[in-house]
Amino acid sequence: MSAAACRRLARRVVLAGSLAALSACVTVEGTLKADGSGTLEIVYHVLPTTTEKLEKERFASPQVTLDSFVIKPDDTAVAKLSFDDPAKLKTVTMLRDVGIERHREGDEERLTVTLTNDIPKELKEEGKPGPKFTFKLPGKVLEANRKATVEGDTVSWHFTLAEYVNQKTVDLTARYQVTPAGRPAPAGPDSKRATGAGEPAPPK
Repeated sequence: MSAAACRRLARRVVLAGSLAALSACVTVEGTLKADGSGTLEIVYHVLPTTTEKLEKERFASPQVTLDSFVIKPDDTAVAKLSFDDPAKLKTVTMLRDVGIERHREGDEERLTVTLTNDIPKELKEEGKPGPKFTFKLPGKVLEANRKATVEGDTVSWHFTLAEYVNQKTVDLTARYQVTPAGRPAPAGPDSKRATGAGEPAPPK
């Protein structure tokens, strides 16, 4: 999707102020550590009339740290955040429509990210690229939904623009391996690239 098209889309939803509303033009890369802390980098297109101060306010939260923010000459903004609990990311205005849950079961943990989509629906499929989400997790990824790409401890979801905006909610789920002590289980040098279901969990 071109930068001009992203700006037109942003102009329609700028008052919403949420990542879910703008994610047709968003790339998200996150790292989650075993103790629940982590980092998040969000790349998105902004209106030419916006200001750095205004955009920074959309990431302001006493529970999340905005480590850096920059608006590039092509109207692409890059925000880097750090947190001690992913559930607290919801306190950021830009992420208020994003739900994050973790569930631990023995040596495995499941991460679910739910995005609520407020963009008008019924967009025809034209093959235009949509949002991309990539997460590095604290252990080998065993399974992921929506035909995600899995490689060791990293999982990625790529959507076309129509595929994303024509859904009211989009859920991203990954199951990964952790040790009983909470430290990440090593992904292992023999981890293979996989799609969708990933690999079965090792016998316990």
